[in-house]
Amino acid sequence: MDLARSAALVAVLAEVMLWAGGLGAIYFTVALVTTLAQAHVGAIAGRTGVLVELYERAIPIIVCLAVVASAAALGDAVGRWMTSGVQDAAGAVALWRGLAEIVVQAVLLTVGASLAVGFASGVLGAQFSLLAGQPGTLSALAARLMLVVLTGILTLLAVRLAGLVIGLV
Repeated sequence: MDLARSAALVAVLAEVMLWAGGLGAIYFTVALVTTLAQAHVGAIAGRTGVLVELYERAIPIIVCLAVVASAAALGDAVGRWMTSGVQDAAGAVALWRGLAEIVVQAVLLTVGASLAVGFASGVLGAQFSLLAGQPGTLSALAARLMLVVLTGILTLLAVRLAGLVIGLV
């Protein structure tokens, strides 16, 4: 194994992650501003349900912005790791194991956050329907709250389990 090539590859990956993070941040920021502008125009026009729409459309964009910020931070961390240098094969294995653990944790947390947001976005709709007095609202609200809590617990357990599995490899 050529450690110099491995270090160069990781340095290129760190630079790509920084660029992708920057482009992703621009894209999701524009998407958030566009969503806010559409909600504002809808509210001015007198369209009903604008706040619920805004809530349901903005939360996933905000989650994606958080993921993009994490990708940029990961790129910075990889760059710092490479400046310290890898001296032997054990150091290279430890570096790649650390990278794999960070990426797996980021993916699991992103999926868990996305699921929790999907379940939680129904909670706001349930609150509005509860205020309006629609039947069956409380049972739907309880089910959604249970799903959000269960998703959070399972996401944290999956992150721990993934860390253990990567540590064993």
